[in-house]
Amino acid sequence: MGKTLIQQAEIRAAASQLQKMETSYNAFRLKYNCIVGDCANATDFFGIDYVVASGSCTLPNGRGNGNNNGLIDNGGAAGWFCESMQGAKSLELSNLLPTSIVTPCWSNSSIFKGVNDGCAYFYNDDLNGSVTLIKQNTISWFTIAGGGYTGPTLSPVQARLIDEKIDNGTPTTGKFRGLDAANKSSGTSTIVVNSCVTSGVYNLNEDYTCRALYYFK
Repeated sequence: MGKTLIQQAEIRAAASQLQKMETSYNAFRLKYNCIVGDCANATDFFGIDYVVASGSCTLPNGRGNGNNNGLIDNGGAAGWFCESMQGAKSLELSNLLPTSIVTPCWSNSSIFKGVNDGCAYFYNDDLNGSVTLIKQNTISWFTIAGGGYTGPTLSPVQARLIDEKIDNGTPTTGKFRGLDAANKSSGTSTIVVNSCVTSGVYNLNEDYTCRALYYFK
């Protein structure tokens, strides 16, 4: 009973956080007339040093500025995480995303706190070339360890419960989607077929995990 209650509380918290993230994302767009991380003139709002310097994230129009193409992507730079990093930090600096969500994760603030002590990031659903769906901005959850990602943090059961809480419970449609991922004990990001979804539904195998995508409107 105690474990069930804890899980229910975690699911409610995860669903609530996703919805708050979406509210913040949309509030930012209204306030600054651009997408988080993608703003061509973000440094006008937040200063030239608002994100950590990175050689791979020196974008064509200066570090910290996006390419204004409507997608949270690499912004035209070498690093896939560039606009993701800028998105989380700019939300924090605009007081639309609590510092307590950003700081538990990577120090460059490219990602932020998710569920199960995992972390998450803003990106479009290309997922660094691994999966291409409909090219729309999302939140994606991963587990972070040792300065790099080791695989997703949600079990198929948890993913289904969150999906049912805020969407339609189906992994392949709607705002919340579950995708195959890695064996959670493997410590790698290698994709395992049917690890999350089998025949179009979430499976019940707790030894595997899901990549979770939450689509913004």
